[in-house]
Amino acid sequence: MAMYRVNNFLVISRDINGQMDMDAVLKNGVASIIDLRTQLPKDYVTRERMLINKTGIMYALMPADPKQVMPFQMNEMLARYILGDMSNGMRVAVHENEGQGVASLMAATALMRMGMSPKDCVHQVSQADHMNLPDQDPCGDDMTPNEHMRNFMNTLGEFYLKKPYIRDYNEEMMYMKKIMDATQAPMPPEEKTTPDKVMASFLGDPSWGRLVGRQKGGCGGCGEK
Repeated sequence: MAMYRVNNFLVISRDINGQMDMDAVLKNGVASIIDLRTQLPKDYVTRERMLINKTGIMYALMPADPKQVMPFQMNEMLARYILGDMSNGMRVAVHENEGQGVASLMAATALMRMGMSPKDCVHQVSQADHMNLPDQDPCGDDMTPNEHMRNFMNTLGEFYLKKPYIRDYNEEMMYMKKIMDATQAPMPPEEKTTPDKVMASFLGDPSWGRLVGRQKGGCGGCGEK
């Protein structure tokens, strides 16, 4: 499993061969895992989850679409988890499948909530050094955001910058609408929107039903108890 240290309390981790290496997680002092994977190993329930339960690591499973911006409410909730655990002195790992391309963006947007600019967040994440394989290159090109991601980060950064000075409800709602619009992936020009497609998109949104709490050693949004 590849692990990249963004700072002393924030780590990006990725599956290798579809498995989470719990020995590496414990060896590197991880006390909280935000799991964004969409592809889980076949023995996830009987092995991985049981190991997480035994370790007592804080855990939330929130699958995120590959190389896409996750819904704003989901992003905000996960950022609160990350910063809350970091403030308690925990090392947090944002975990994804190899090639999924979402953990770096989630880590960067969490840093933005600490007051960093989008540019500085992208730079810090791209320079994250390899923890368990020190000879390997840092995150680097894996944190090169596409136009959709850049638009989202810039819109979110503008909102965080101006939020302390917003006193008007309508102005705040204007910014919230801009953020919601920025999370939507651009539609191909040849595809036309119809009411049926809008409803199908709403019902098929993978984020609905996932905005749930987590528990110590628990399963987060996987639906298991």
